[in-house]
Amino acid sequence: YHMFGDTINTLNIHIRSGGIDTLIWSLQGNQGDQWRQGTAYLPTCASEFNVIVEGIRGTSFTGDIALDDFRFEQCYEEPPLPICAQAVGDPNQFMCQSKHCI
Repeated sequence: YHMFGDTINTLNIHIRSGGIDTLIWSLQGNQGDQWRQGTAYLPTCASEFNVIVEGIRGTSFTGDIALDDFRFEQCYEEPPLPICAQAVGDPNQFMCQSKHCI
């Protein structure tokens, strides 16, 4: 990110999942005339989500906020649990009357 100028206000990063927005990163004010790296950690959330970038304007035009190079690391979904037929040779061997594996 690059946040430079006398009237910088705020940069917020939100995650929207299931209609709920969660603030995961926020920074306010002049951070100097250089590019910096910011890191935000995603909460455990649904497999579908939106990243919302919110820049809040300062009192004048004498400041700017810029972003570049978004990167998502170690992103994966847990594999589904196997059904009984995949877990054992006889699909009924370890199954309750409710049809759940035990």
